[in-house]
Amino acid sequence: MGNYEQFHLIVKWKEQALMIESLLFLFLNIILSDKKQPVSSTPKTYIYDT
Repeated sequence: MGNYEQFHLIVKWKEQALMIESLLFLFLNIILSDKKQPVSSTPKTYIYDT
């Protein structure tokens, strides 16, 4: 049982990390677009589909 709980915690943590990371990407893109600098030619909408 202990092993399963540990694994579940790791999965939860990873999901949270992905969410935070995608939020950071979004934030960076907003800042960069405010400065009128092209980030890249590809849209960043693919970041993470859950």
